[in-house]
Amino acid sequence: MCGIGGTISPNNPVNIDELQSMKHSLNHRGPDGNGIWINESQSIGLVHARLSILDLSEFASQPMISSNKRYVLSFNGEIYNYLDLKKELESQFSDPFRSTGDSEFLVQAFSVLNVKSVLKKLDGMFAIALFDSEKNKLYLARDRFGEKPLYYYWDGQNFIFGSEVSTLMSSKYFNQELDSSSMDYFLRYGYMPSNKNIFKKTFQVQPGGIIEFDLNTNNITEDYYWNPIEQYKLLESNNEQLKNSPNNLEDILEKTVQSRLISDVPIGCFLSSGTDSSLIASLACQFSKNKIDTFTIGFKEKEWDESKNAQKISKIIGSNHNELIIDSKNILESVIETINLFDQPFGDSSAIPTNLLSNFASKKVKVALSGDGGDELFSGYDRYTLAAKIHKVPFPLRSLSSNIIKATENLGAGKMQLDKIFKLRRILEHERIDLLYDELLSNPMGYTLKNTFPPVILAEMGLQEKIGIKGFMQMTDILNYLPNDILVKVDRAAMMHSLETRAPFLNPALFEYCFYELYQKNEKIFNNKECLKTILQKFLPDELIFNKKKGFSIPIVHWLRGPLKEWGEEMLYKSQNSNLSVINNNDFLIMWEEHQDNKRNWHHGLWALFVLTQWLDAKNLL
Repeated sequence: MCGIGGTISPNNPVNIDELQSMKHSLNHRGPDGNGIWINESQSIGLVHARLSILDLSEFASQPMISSNKRYVLSFNGEIYNYLDLKKELESQFSDPFRSTGDSEFLVQAFSVLNVKSVLKKLDGMFAIALFDSEKNKLYLARDRFGEKPLYYYWDGQNFIFGSEVSTLMSSKYFNQELDSSSMDYFLRYGYMPSNKNIFKKTFQVQPGGIIEFDLNTNNITEDYYWNPIEQYKLLESNNEQLKNSPNNLEDILEKTVQSRLISDVPIGCFLSSGTDSSLIASLACQFSKNKIDTFTIGFKEKEWDESKNAQKISKIIGSNHNELIIDSKNILESVIETINLFDQPFGDSSAIPTNLLSNFASKKVKVALSGDGGDELFSGYDRYTLAAKIHKVPFPLRSLSSNIIKATENLGAGKMQLDKIFKLRRILEHERIDLLYDELLSNPMGYTLKNTFPPVILAEMGLQEKIGIKGFMQMTDILNYLPNDILVKVDRAAMMHSLETRAPFLNPALFEYCFYELYQKNEKIFNNKECLKTILQKFLPDELIFNKKKGFSIPIVHWLRGPLKEWGEEMLYKSQNSNLSVINNNDFLIMWEEHQDNKRNWHHGLWALFVLTQWLDAKNLL
């Protein structure tokens, strides 16, 4: 796990000082070593900051040059199946390997196969920068699900790329011009979309995507080696092949956890007591040669605390358990620290405990396994069931119900705490499932945002009819919520403390299994993660499996009336005195007053506003 970056300067020699600055911005992602490489014509420079996980020797340092001198690699991530692929391609490698890690395998693999062919073979999480000196082209690629970030900036004259937006900002050629439509989007959803950025002319390499920059023509080409929708279509056409596959869910899970335990440094697991993390931790304890450390975070507010269950699970599976309890009275420092560590505004409040947990775990281990991706693959979110039930109701009846609720609201019921009812009213207004689900995902606001749009509309592709309502929502989240919220949260929070996280559920084989089963109409196995819980019963008693999970969230609704009230007032004042019209809106004042008076719970929308204001203020962009 590392940080990467670089720049292409068609008109001027690459500036070594800028590369040094970019490398410095990545120190938290890779404190164990660093390197810079510039080609002979000084048209391109690559940087690398190393977090040593596999092969701790200097022979695994980057940027790494292939033995034939054609390719240069700067790589962030882990390739879990590299040893198997190394054996598969062994006859094509002409030179002996100097290291035992995955980086050298990767650069040598690109020497014997084309870029897309190599990427299709990989099971891992990665962001790759590969320079082909023969073709004079730079390739940027990202893993299938978007675990590892990779951004780039292109103004027609300067091309800059890096693991974080802050890496791009360290270049003097980067223009910090804000994009108002992205800020509107952020206020609605709490995260930035994959095809937009807080800054103009700044983009992401998409999950499963490849960006090719031709230094001869300055042309940029975007391509994909993997796309979840196209992969599903492939599964559909080859369903007989999958049907006859000897693999079952338990076999796949065991193999994927074992592959993610490969490490030359201490490894542990996040344990929240939910189905996903409990199963991953149980399997890790079963297959690890060393005793696994588990880490959990708790709250002094009992209604939010699940640490006691995590303790019980740890004792049963035999892990060395570590627990951190949060005191909300001293939470403000953690809130500001968490907001400021993100390279773009990020509004998921569970980033606060994730940041604290990552810092806590980094004191003992350098790698932690998580349960991320389980909800998206195994239909774990309650909103899937809710949306499916609502959509079954005939639309005329839904529309009538929405109008009745609206009339009640106009009569004054809005002064009561009926937030879920009003949210339901907006959901009922939509006939199409994509718009209905989009409304379910968005933050309630006291006014209408100007530049909002649904994250993805898949119904037009006919997918809904084939994999059902829940399958449609799962695919929507795999394309949007998973890479832009969940994986951003975990990557930035963990890497700020030089901690590598691995998500066993994000495995191509598991994706194929889950969506093949959906295609076969066996949706019942996904209800409440029944299939995962069946496996978990081999490790834990039922009372620890079938309890209601609270989710990895924090009581923002109460904290904004308590320990965070003064900070909230400060952010409100700054937003109301800003030149940015997107946050300088009198409706936010009304939302704040109603929230403080317990008339409405506007915490989601207010939290997004305060996060955006805090982030802009810290970057001197207000």
